[in-house]
Amino acid sequence: MLKSIKQPLRLTLLALTLGGTLLVLLKAIATPKPDAVASDAGRHLSPTVPIDGWQFLDSTAIEDKVTLGAGESPAHGQRYYYRRGDVRMDVELRHTMGDGNVSRFLFVYSPVREGNSKLASGIRHRPDIGYYGVLTHKGRAYLTACINARGSSTVTDQQFRHDRFTYDVQLSRILPWLWGREPLLDHRCLWTLMSIPVKPDAMAESMDSQEAYRKLEAAWVSWYQWWRSNYPPS
Repeated sequence: MLKSIKQPLRLTLLALTLGGTLLVLLKAIATPKPDAVASDAGRHLSPTVPIDGWQFLDSTAIEDKVTLGAGESPAHGQRYYYRRGDVRMDVELRHTMGDGNVSRFLFVYSPVREGNSKLASGIRHRPDIGYYGVLTHKGRAYLTACINARGSSTVTDQQFRHDRFTYDVQLSRILPWLWGREPLLDHRCLWTLMSIPVKPDAMAESMDSQEAYRKLEAAWVSWYQWWRSNYPPS
């Protein structure tokens, strides 16, 4: 009796193991590699993005030739140029695949580099958008954050991971993940770096920086809302 029960049970377990292995294999074959995903998304970034209160001037493509580490890919994107009165604003947008660590993005891809140590004390939060960071470095004020495919904007890798497990792990995404159509955790990030000049006078730096941050924050709201409605396909 016991022997007759064990045999079907063994076959069932074997079938389940084989089925699971095949699903994992199919998923590995069908899921695009990170660099392919990043490159493809980079081609879908709009060359023109409206920002309320700013005149769009031009944009140019970005093709970075660096990697951030194992499992992460080069960032591809666009530089956008705007003007309001006598103030010019530069915006860099890169499509990245990784852990959403904006501090490291600054060090690898931007002229801020060592100035990224100021980012931790400049992280701010808006309930309707999420987290973003502000800082000043060598005569410019910066605003930076990841715009995620789901959830809010983030700055740190901890915030990014929290969003992934909160918004990506949903029942509606389980079946497409099992069939290899899309990853369960969506590691896409539209990393934004906005900047405008500030006065070099040390006496006026604090007041001028705060005014620059207000301008950047207003532009950031418009920028974020546009990309949330026009997120590039995966």
